[in-house]
Amino acid sequence: MMAAAVRRFGSIAVPGVLRRGAMAGTAWGVSTGLIVIASGAWDCGFVCLPDAALTMGVSVVAGLATIGPLAVFRKWESLPFGRRALSERS
Repeated sequence: MMAAAVRRFGSIAVPGVLRRGAMAGTAWGVSTGLIVIASGAWDCGFVCLPDAALTMGVSVVAGLATIGPLAVFRKWESLPFGRRALSERS
């Protein structure tokens, strides 16, 4: 989905865009998966490996599908701490 959008909107295709989206989505998925697995282990007293693997897989896919595109299509320059705002302060 991200690759198709980047191909369609060529003006935003800067180097590292897809990598940034993949890294953000994966990081979100792994952290969310670990929290859910830890919560399940806290309730049950042990970690069920098949359940942990499924939870981690679903979390990473969900992160890539939701957080990844948000990271790809963010508007860094419009944020108050963006590159333009930081260069104006110096």
